[in-house]
Amino acid sequence: MSSTTPPTEKAGKRKGGPLLRLLTSVWFGIVLLTLILAYACIFSAMPQVRGALELTEMAAFSHWLFAALVFLFCVVLATTTWVRIRWNVKNAGVLIVHTGLLLLTGGSIWYFGTKIEGDVLLISPRIELLTADGKELRNGAMLAEKGQRWANTMPALGGRVELEVLETRGAGVEPVVSADVKVAIGDAAPQTLTLTAPDAGTQPISDRLTVRLSPATVERTFYDRFVAALYFGPAGTDLQHAALSALPLHRERYVDGPEVIRDANNRASPSKRNWPHVRLAGLTIPTGWFETWRMPIDVPTPGLPFDVQITGYLPYVRGFDTVAAEGGAELNPAVNLRFRISGRDEDVLLFARDPRESIVLDQSGLGVEYLWAESDAQREEWQKPLAGPHELTIEIKDPPVSQTLAVEAGQKISVPGTTYELTVDQLLPDWPLMTPGFENARSPVARVRVSNGEKSYDRTVVQRFPQLSQDIDEQGMRRREGPYDPNLVLRYRTSAAGWIRVIGGPAPESGYAVAVWDTRGGVQKHTGAFGASIAVSPGLAMTLVSAPIRAQRAMVPVVEPLETRRPDFERQKSAIRVKLTGRKEFSGWSQSLWLQFFSYPTVDATPSVVRGPDGREYSLLYSRQEHDLGGELALRRLRVNFFPGRRSAESWHSGFLTAVYKPDAERVPAHLRSSRSDLFAGAAVAGEVYTNQTHTFGRWTLFQSGAPSNDDWSWSSLGVGNREGIWTMVLGCILVPVGCIYAFYIKPVIVRRRKAEALAEAFRREASGRKAPVGANNKDLVEVGS
Repeated sequence: MSSTTPPTEKAGKRKGGPLLRLLTSVWFGIVLLTLILAYACIFSAMPQVRGALELTEMAAFSHWLFAALVFLFCVVLATTTWVRIRWNVKNAGVLIVHTGLLLLTGGSIWYFGTKIEGDVLLISPRIELLTADGKELRNGAMLAEKGQRWANTMPALGGRVELEVLETRGAGVEPVVSADVKVAIGDAAPQTLTLTAPDAGTQPISDRLTVRLSPATVERTFYDRFVAALYFGPAGTDLQHAALSALPLHRERYVDGPEVIRDANNRASPSKRNWPHVRLAGLTIPTGWFETWRMPIDVPTPGLPFDVQITGYLPYVRGFDTVAAEGGAELNPAVNLRFRISGRDEDVLLFARDPRESIVLDQSGLGVEYLWAESDAQREEWQKPLAGPHELTIEIKDPPVSQTLAVEAGQKISVPGTTYELTVDQLLPDWPLMTPGFENARSPVARVRVSNGEKSYDRTVVQRFPQLSQDIDEQGMRRREGPYDPNLVLRYRTSAAGWIRVIGGPAPESGYAVAVWDTRGGVQKHTGAFGASIAVSPGLAMTLVSAPIRAQRAMVPVVEPLETRRPDFERQKSAIRVKLTGRKEFSGWSQSLWLQFFSYPTVDATPSVVRGPDGREYSLLYSRQEHDLGGELALRRLRVNFFPGRRSAESWHSGFLTAVYKPDAERVPAHLRSSRSDLFAGAAVAGEVYTNQTHTFGRWTLFQSGAPSNDDWSWSSLGVGNREGIWTMVLGCILVPVGCIYAFYIKPVIVRRRKAEALAEAFRREASGRKAPVGANNKDLVEVGS
């Protein structure tokens, strides 16, 4: 006998292996939908999670884990649709819905997986007024457009100055390359000038003023919104760049370095994590499989004699402090000190060989001085106690007399065995020096009136530089070429308000000594250990942070306090620390420095210049990754519509010219394309973007992104992005409601009609005496009955 499947077997019973049963399981699909919903809710509604994982919202939804969940859901949906749903007119609704969902998810993966978004800064063409030596005048510019006028009264520069643009002429994508400008100064007759960039772009209009045509900037690249880049190369050349796709965005991430990162309130700002991991139940679990950021980051820098590694990232930097760091070419001892004053920290930087920067003096007269000894004997001499709060050493060559004594203002001194009479006229805690080579250096001084029976003069005795002491003779003339009386030598020291000396040398291995004088002249000697706190006075302590021998100035960031941070700055306030390490024959060389962020590497950006191990200078710049526009873009003008009262802008309209390159133009370097008219696919085309109005430029979509707040014409920022997968998602969004309408409104009509037809057929068969068939030959009636 042959076995047949009973006709009453459930239609939903699935056959096949365990994999097929899993992929056609409704519950498995529900689990996937739940996971996708939970992922979307967490990463959309919880920015703190995105911050901890260093993800933007765009990156979260283009992450491989989310893409894998969506792809698996699509596989389940497609498999279930093919295996479990009968392909007929009645089920067309669910088939359409599933097709729409597949298109929508597929388009979303395409969109997020290929999304690039950034912006380009466009500068308007302008007429500028300058001084004869080329200095720009404040508010001395206007749009280079026919009919524009500018006027201002400037008595120092000739009276009232009026400018009017009579005509402009463009070429290709550049809206203005030449302009006729009418100029009137004071009562002089107006004159008309033709300004042509660049050869005749600047012309004099008087002996004190010139006028210049600055054409609009022609842009061929735009800059990514999120992906940073390091620009590098020999100083003064076009810089290469390397994308920093693994750079963090939201949190402090840095490996230990020589400096302590602090905020503006002098609180330490430690790194949250410096590599992707989590700690759970005492275990360290790497999470690099999920988190995309890294620290440190090796940056490929071909053509440089050193390797570049990013060792730190700070998202919120308020400013930079100057510190000393190793890396100089010659001996230049420096010390970084930190003072704890009544619960707050203050950093001090001193350079031993710089007269101006080897000391700090506060208002009370307390001095902190850094000295580099040439010998051990000099090192000991610099730590001797004083005879009192003010000490004066008197040496007379003939007859030989030497004495050291405590003095005070107004004191008279008779030198035994000589005719010298001294009067301490003034004791000044802070005296500025003007001697060449010592400009703006400061020192305590004693002003002493001297008489020896033959001469009478005043001597200013400089504590820190006795060789600079000067005499004023009887006629009131200052003797700058040397002492008026070389027979008398005076030296002055004071600790009336306290005094601190940090002493290094004569060799790097000699270590550091710290001498602290009290207000009575007594001294306490300390060994200068880095990181150890030295009590100076009640409420005042000092710590040696570092003391580079071949020092150079370095910038250390000051972090924005946590309570005043704004999360909408993205990378605008960030900085990175780079470590440079010599390659091959320069393997012993290294240097570390911080680079601040610049939004545009070509606009108001200042590269950091370092001297490499080969003696050449190299530029480093931290900015954003650039992308090729595939054409040229230049701003014609920005127009702003204001609300009544003109206190705030209602909308911005940016008019521009575009020219798209041919596909093979990518083989030509970007900086050479402007001179190749054969690379363009056609003539320049005018375009405009404004609120809710975009413009298609090659494969990119342009939209209004930013505008100046202090004027309504000078520049415009256009957003640039691609829209891959948009129409696929639109089609999916259309199919889903169409399928739902079919399933909920058309399918019931079909079912009712078929039910009525089946019942009518059953009645006819019953009336004719035939049994109504049940089973495979009357599936509709079976389904209706079930």
